[in-house]
Amino acid sequence: MEKRQFPRFKTQGLNAVLTFYQANSTEQLVLEGEVLDMSLTGIKIKLFSALPAGLSDSKINITLRYVHSKVPMNINGVIRHRTTSLQCGMQFTQEMAKQAADDLLFECTRIQT
Repeated sequence: MEKRQFPRFKTQGLNAVLTFYQANSTEQLVLEGEVLDMSLTGIKIKLFSALPAGLSDSKINITLRYVHSKVPMNINGVIRHRTTSLQCGMQFTQEMAKQAADDLLFECTRIQT
């Protein structure tokens, strides 16, 4: 039995653009993927290209866009775990407003039904 404080919600058609900001560098790495599921505190993403090693200390900006919505949502996060080089879980940073995540989850659920 899963003992999560916040349940995961499956998503469809929610695309993500991840921008990694390396510590002590001005270089950025941009990857795209599809959101598999999310909760009010984190997100699981299937990437379209492999995630390079050594990004665990990077700051990440994630831009989410639902295919049926014109409004993107920007959130900040950190890598929580990697299951493969194409799939990773990210935890939202404290700056992420839970209301913004709740609004996005509601929008995804409303449009899918």
